Amino acid sequence: MEAALSFPRTAARFSRGSVIELGGGRWKRVEQLLDEDFEASAEMSTDKRLELITVCNIQRKRDRNSVVIDFQLEQCQTQV
Repeated sequence: MEAALSFPRTAARFSRGSVIELGGGRWKRVEQLLDEDFEASAEMSTDKRLELITVCNIQRKRDRNSVVIDFQLEQCQTQV
C-alpha cells in the first residue's frame, strides 16, 4: 500500500526583493534565481531533491494581485 502524500494548500510566498538562503550559505534575491541555483542547492542537500512537474493550470487572482499555480508531480502523479 502506498503512503498518502500530504502537501500544504498554499506554498510559501516571496515578494519581489525577498532574499533567500541557498545551499552552501549563499544568499540571493528571488527574482535573480536561476535553474542552476536550485540544482546546486539540491546537490548540496541530503534531505531535499528536485522533482519534475507539469503545470496544469494558472489562475490569476485579481483581488489579491497574485496567481495560483496547480501542478502535478511527475514521479508520483499526485496533483497539488
